[in-house]
Amino acid sequence: MALFSNFINIVELVDLPLSGGLFTWSDNRDDPTKCRLDRFLLSSKIVLQFPSLVQKVLPRSTSSHNPISLAVDHLN
Repeated sequence: MALFSNFINIVELVDLPLSGGLFTWSDNRDDPTKCRLDRFLLSSKIVLQFPSLVQKVLPRSTSSHNPISLAVDHLN
């Protein structure tokens, strides 16, 4: 994992904050384990060109993963 994190830093990838939730996965138990497994990693140059980009957590259906979308936030 350290090698992957180092790669992300070297190539200057950005993990945008999530909108609409904190987690993208849950085991759906009574006392659920939740974590953020899914994400977009974007070039810092793209983020500078499109500063209103956001990752949005969408409602899930049958999967244990919430889908995420990459969108332009027109509110800002």
